[in-house]
Amino acid sequence: MDLMGIYTRQVDIVWRDEGEGSNPRVILMVTDMIHQLNEVGSRVWLMCDGNNSLNGIIENIAKVYDAKKEVVTSDVENFVADLADKKWLVNAST
Repeated sequence: MDLMGIYTRQVDIVWRDEGEGSNPRVILMVTDMIHQLNEVGSRVWLMCDGNNSLNGIIENIAKVYDAKKEVVTSDVENFVADLADKKWLVNAST
């Protein structure tokens, strides 16, 4: 996966952040289904705003959770790839 790739949310997806303070909780409404992302997934979703590279998102997640970048890289890459496969995220840099 291109770590310099910049991802953005699909414009047709209805979503909202119902989290409080520094604890995001994103709810997605896709094709009459509701999906709730966990805290880490919500953070990734919120950063997929067309301004952050995948590498930048990984670095942010590692910093927020005081984890090594190597530990979170595959999880974030897999999550973003899954959402991109579902067409919920789009690689804006291609």
